[in-house]
Amino acid sequence: MKKILIYESQFFYARGLHAVIKSNFPDFDVFLVFSSIIFLEECSKKRYDIVIFDFEYIKTTSLKDLKRIKKLQPQSKLFVFSEIDSDDFKIQCSKGKVDFLLSKNCSEVYLVAALNLALFGDSYFSKGLRLNIPELKTIKKVKVESSKSNLLSQREFEIAMLMVQGYSTTKISDKLNIVPSTISTYKKRLFKKTNSSNVIDIAKFLRVLQ
Repeated sequence: MKKILIYESQFFYARGLHAVIKSNFPDFDVFLVFSSIIFLEECSKKRYDIVIFDFEYIKTTSLKDLKRIKKLQPQSKLFVFSEIDSDDFKIQCSKGKVDFLLSKNCSEVYLVAALNLALFGDSYFSKGLRLNIPELKTIKKVKVESSKSNLLSQREFEIAMLMVQGYSTTKISDKLNIVPSTISTYKKRLFKKTNSSNVIDIAKFLRVLQ
């Protein structure tokens, strides 16, 4: 069974990421940690097929951490999620033996495609093509209307929270004692109200509300 280790400091984003991966790769074991220290400790204990690291800011996270992760997990594919968009950072990631550099705002389709490439041993940092790296997308900040009509109801918020925690429609139905068809209706309403296309977008919306 394939194993993925994720370090992501933002709870809702991490849960959304976890849900997307599990929905597309249900047979994978996906582990979440919210501390870079614990992440490095975990890397030293077990072998993972893919490790995903949230690289927030150069000032708070050293590029040496990337080399250390690769040293601890030489056989794994190293993914870095970051909002840093500079050629210098991309070059440094390439030198740090990062296999995939993705924007934190990348689409679900883009992420799944990258994971599939990783499973076949591929990388965006091919020999002779070190600068052929996908451009980081411009970060679009989620805007929440102040009008009450655009905010979530208590039930919608409850269902959204369960969604980002990885609960399926059936499990949400069982947990809330509501028929699955009604849960599906709530989900459609949630995607429309939050202008979201996937669970990660829902997670970002919830983060803004906190």
